[in-house]
Amino acid sequence: YYAIMREYEQRQLRNHDIQTARYEEVYRKLPEFRSLDESISILSVQYGKKLLNGDSHALDALKEELESRGAEVYLLPSYHTQDLYSLYARVDAAIDWEPMVYVSVHHNSSATSTTARGIEVYYNNPWSVDLAKNVCNSIFSAYQQMEYGSGAVNRGHKFSEYAVTRVKQFSAILIEYGFITTPQENSILTNTNNIQRFAEATADGLEEYFASAD
Repeated sequence: YYAIMREYEQRQLRNHDIQTARYEEVYRKLPEFRSLDESISILSVQYGKKLLNGDSHALDALKEELESRGAEVYLLPSYHTQDLYSLYARVDAAIDWEPMVYVSVHHNSSATSTTARGIEVYYNNPWSVDLAKNVCNSIFSAYQQMEYGSGAVNRGHKFSEYAVTRVKQFSAILIEYGFITTPQENSILTNTNNIQRFAEATADGLEEYFASAD
């Protein structure tokens, strides 16, 4: 199974290289497109670097909230698996812990839009569907109560083929709290009070999942 999945990931990387080469060809022929792409994606680059350099406020808040409710929480960064290509190392580390659930926490971004909005939660295996649904709906309910949250969008819980959700040993989800490349949504996501509310809402969704599984 893992050999097949690794081959799948290699094909994705090859496709990415092909797409990149095509972009470069367009840029050579129409240089103004490069400037347009750079102006649109500048926020994504800035915040991406910030997150990769260790801005873990949202993650720390979620860990503390879960622990306050009696959960035992392990963080993958302690395994030094933050390299974007270390997907299977992250999964292997989680398997070693034998958790009840695996939660991957993210902020979304768009290279083509500064108005995209919405919360979404991804899953892969059937026993993760309810977890994804409960967490997504809980976060969305909290989001609607925040300042500027009236325009919040529930993008729903969705099937995915992400490496971190394909694990079969336990329920696994990937959360996208919102788009950091959309100025209004970015202000919501980086608000200190909202970070705590997102953590509480995520913990609520997890509690609902475990309660329904009893």
